[in-house]
Amino acid sequence: MHAVSPGLGGGVGVGSLGLTPANPGSGRVRAAVESVLTYHLMDHYEEQLREAGLWRAFTETEMPVITLLATMEMNGFGKTLKALFKLMMTVL
Repeated sequence: MHAVSPGLGGGVGVGSLGLTPANPGSGRVRAAVESVLTYHLMDHYEEQLREAGLWRAFTETEMPVITLLATMEMNGFGKTLKALFKLMMTVL
């Protein structure tokens, strides 16, 4: 364990260290731990993505989709075909 994560325990199953709900602590603390860990791993990930020729795909496709996914998590999905179709047309 790193000093940033005392009291959070380990990951459960394939869950992530910070966001596994089975770990103690508030959601904000778990999210903060997840953010700090990701921030510190980005140098390593960037190097790996550049070596694999995937850095552009990551920065131009993967990262912009995060905003969409976060909005979907906050707002939820439409429950009618009409609402789902409207969401699909927005994405496309």
